[in-house]
This record gives sequence, C-alpha cells and structure tokens, in this order.
Amino acid sequence: MRASCRSSVRAAGAERAVDEDDLRELAAEALGEVYLRGGGRRAHGLEAELKDIVDLQFEL
Repeated sequence: MRASCRSSVRAAGAERAVDEDDLRELAAEALGEVYLRGGGRRAHGLEAELKDIVDLQFEL
C-alpha cells in the first residue's frame, strides 16, 4: 500500500471511532486505489467493495 493510502487510512481511523463496516470501506478504497486504479493511472471510476470477509490482514 502506498504511503498516501496508509496515511489516509490512519487519519480516518484516528479522527473518530470506526466500526467494522467503516474499516471494510477504508480497506476497499485503499486496495482499489493501489491495485485496481493504479493510483489514478487506470480504471478511472472503478470502485472496490469488500463483502463476506472472514479474515483480512495488512502489514503496514
């Protein structure tokens, strides 16, 4: 995950209490930006959504 996405996720979580749905939405946005949209270089307008997650781990 790029530094800008990491800082955005941290900032969003630090600003207010987040629940599981909020975390799922933040993770989907970060993954979509980095892996699907290539940081704005491709797939403009494509949105990512995470559903039915059993276990998802990130290393920052």
